Amino acid sequence: VEVSGHSQVVRYRGQVLSLISCSKELDLSTDERLDRDSFPVVVVERAGKLYGLVVEEILDTLQTKEEMQMAVEPQKGIVGNLVLENELVVVIDPFELIEKKFPDSVIKRIVNDNVLHPAKRTQKQDDGPLRIFLVEDTPFFRKIIQKSLELAGHSVEFAIDGEAANELLRSRDQAFDIIISDIEMPKVNGFEFAKLVRANDKHNKTPMLALSSRFDEDYQRQGFEAGFDSYMEKFRPELLHNKIKEMTRGKAA
Repeated sequence: VEVSGHSQVVRYRGQVLSLISCSKELDLSTDERLDRDSFPVVVVERAGKLYGLVVEEILDTLQTKEEMQMAVEPQKGIVGNLVLENELVVVIDPFELIEKKFPDSVIKRIVNDNVLHPAKRTQKQDDGPLRIFLVEDTPFFRKIIQKSLELAGHSVEFAIDGEAANELLRSRDQAFDIIISDIEMPKVNGFEFAKLVRANDKHNKTPMLALSSRFDEDYQRQGFEAGFDSYMEKFRPELLHNKIKEMTRGKAA
């Protein structure tokens, strides 16, 4: 472990890996010791930069079909809970822990929402329930996003990739209030799907929000060029709900 500025770092694959104590950032009573001969680190990549989440111990990896419950009370860095047979698993958001430790790491967002298609936007002037179409291939993200939106009173239909989403829209005359789509998906990715929507006379006025773990400037530019009106990093529940309200009212970010 070395020190760079006020941060503890290690050299990792030719890069400087900033270390983040999960216990400290989650305000737990314990703190991982970095003076040991070795300690476990979970490496997270964000916008091309690597960060190391220091944990006390890596106990296991698991796969589960259990549905995640939203956190009992809001806390930065915690998404929700998984109730398994013999234990409670707290699900964390590593990106929020990174931002908490390094506030200057907040990713720059290209601000040109609603610029490419200003004449095509529909406007909904109230905060009532919305008809939302969610396109997401990862079951974990799909479930937590869908549940969060439904808890807010919205109705949600979903598709598991861009191909299935396009087929549903082609067979449907009734418009959605907003389409939310992942980018990296099999068969038809988010960029390709957005272009198909913008070429569809029945749905090309629908506001489109890209929701992706890839948030670098190149991806954002591709998203806007494909036809998305806004681009967000997943999963940020409070920001997502605010963005949906803005877009369905026809307001720029």
